[in-house]
Amino acid sequence: MWRVGGAAPNSVPSTLAVAGRLIGHDLLADADVRASLAPIGWWIGADDLLPETHVLFGLARGNDRLVGFGIDPRRPPSAVVAEVAGRVQDHLLGYEFLHWPKCAVDGRPMKPVTTAETAVWTCGHETIAIGSLT
Repeated sequence: MWRVGGAAPNSVPSTLAVAGRLIGHDLLADADVRASLAPIGWWIGADDLLPETHVLFGLARGNDRLVGFGIDPRRPPSAVVAEVAGRVQDHLLGYEFLHWPKCAVDGRPMKPVTTAETAVWTCGHETIAIGSLT
């Protein structure tokens, strides 16, 4: 496990290290997330039930795993970032009751999507690159 905002271990596939860095930045940019989930970190593992191309990846609070899911880290980086962002967002909305990230115009959660090889948050009013929230 490594702390959100910290460097991923060398054994972590590069696409997941990038996803952890970008999404971690956006998680830490939100005061509600920081207050509710501290200390937060990423974890990675294996599962015999997953295809051999997949790993388990997820978010933790301290030593407690909050969410984990199978993901193929060989996919394009923008697709991995958007998928991880969506999975983390689903958990935060459904289990932690945190609307993250919020649209500055209407306060609803933004959606992670990929456009032109970049993963972005969008809400219909604005589009922001994942990893750029302030």
